[in-house]
Amino acid sequence: LAQVFVFAVAMSESSSSVWQIRLDHGWEAFEEETARQLQAARDQGETKVTYFGRGSCYEVDFSCMKQKNLSTDFTRSVRFAPLARKAPASHAFAFGAPGLVPAFGASAFGGVPIFGAPMVFPMGGFAAAGGPAPKRRRVERPPPPERSERLKRLVGRLCSPGVQVGEPAPVEVVPAKLNARALQKVLTTHVPGIATFLYREQPGSQAMKFMVSAYMSGLQAYQNSPLHGHLTSLLRLVVHEAQEEKPGAVSRLREVAEAFKDCQAVQARAIERAGLKARGEAVDFRERVVALVGEYKGVALKMVADEEVRARGGPNSHVDPPHYENRLISDFGEMVGLPKADIRRAALDTHADQRFPRLSERARKKRSRRLTALFDIGALLRAFAAEVNGFDETSSGDSLARLFLDWVAESMTNKHVVFDEATCTKVEVNNELATAVLEVLFLGETGATPEETFREHNIRDLFHPREPIPDHPGFSGFGESDGVSESNDGLVPASDESVSGSYEDGEDEDDEDEDDSEEGS
Repeated sequence: LAQVFVFAVAMSESSSSVWQIRLDHGWEAFEEETARQLQAARDQGETKVTYFGRGSCYEVDFSCMKQKNLSTDFTRSVRFAPLARKAPASHAFAFGAPGLVPAFGASAFGGVPIFGAPMVFPMGGFAAAGGPAPKRRRVERPPPPERSERLKRLVGRLCSPGVQVGEPAPVEVVPAKLNARALQKVLTTHVPGIATFLYREQPGSQAMKFMVSAYMSGLQAYQNSPLHGHLTSLLRLVVHEAQEEKPGAVSRLREVAEAFKDCQAVQARAIERAGLKARGEAVDFRERVVALVGEYKGVALKMVADEEVRARGGPNSHVDPPHYENRLISDFGEMVGLPKADIRRAALDTHADQRFPRLSERARKKRSRRLTALFDIGALLRAFAAEVNGFDETSSGDSLARLFLDWVAESMTNKHVVFDEATCTKVEVNNELATAVLEVLFLGETGATPEETFREHNIRDLFHPREPIPDHPGFSGFGESDGVSESNDGLVPASDESVSGSYEDGEDEDDEDEDDSEEGS
């Protein structure tokens, strides 16, 4: 921060945690990590903060200094209680920061009554104060990759509402058929080392304990939401299939178990992803490719979120990627065609709503352009080719490789051209043909030139004629540019913003004082 406040005082005692909760036997200090969360939220001017601990989700209201268990509504008192200290008559201190004021507890300072441990309150850090907010950090930002006009057109379509995984079908209720001991046996059998997994690396907070709780009664953060039963049934389905050792089930269980090292937003994503795979709904070739595209859009989203989180001084317990990702998904997920299930789940993230203001329309478009610029079309094409080239006699009927061959038989003029010339038993698709396949699938026509060939066949002649596919209704595209004037050093210029206040886009130097939050637009 540009503002500096230095307060030096000789103290004879060291302090312990100052955040305390009133339990049945009296006041007790919060755990260190929880205390940091409370202090960070208060320093940012939040009136409330939620946190997860001891298997439940809690909300602390600073206005009345109460903690509420969000599952049971049971409340307890909390307080900020610094230890009293004595100080000698002479002290050295300096105030180099207009807008910063010291607050004190009960002691004496050079004959002037003060009050306890020193605290520093940045006036602009509180939403109610209305002062200047901290500057954004300058973060390294890779420039968008060079793309041909042909690839720009394809990427523009892929990162649009026209290429989107739809809402999953309702999940039937899956009852819990395992007790806690039987579930722990399944987990320890199929997830190596799960007994050592810790929730957010907190000593004593075993991830398996939270996973057992989620299996029995669901994720607490989604307790009163439409997704509670949906996620609970999907988690149970993943566990039951792993117990029965169905194909692919153990790896899905391990993915979910790993997610329980992190917050419930991450847990919910992993459960839904693994559970929907376990259901194995029948899909066609296009739907399989749309799902693959969705995974790469998710990677680009994480890159956008990482840039913004670092610009806000994170990652930390308050400014963390999972919840900021949900803020982005909720605000512009429809614009870039992120999976409907992800958008529905992100909209229920109360942490994202409390910590980050909604983006304005202008900011949504800029983030959408950035995601489009970061979308790795090369990696997608290579992944697609690897999937379809993996076809063999063991490929299942709903695999991408098998569905591709069915599509080839209907859509290509020469259905044998995708097989190797020597044995005609292996699929051999290169990046050029993969590009043409995705163009025909999502644009209705390939952009290949008359000179481009695949095994001496003109690529344009390999596909049956189709009508061009128009843009999704109401979508005008974002263009290839991410709307950013890159500086020579490749850094994001600093701009005014507060995590809990107005959102500055921080991407154009001449936009530095504009408010990009929905409230400020």
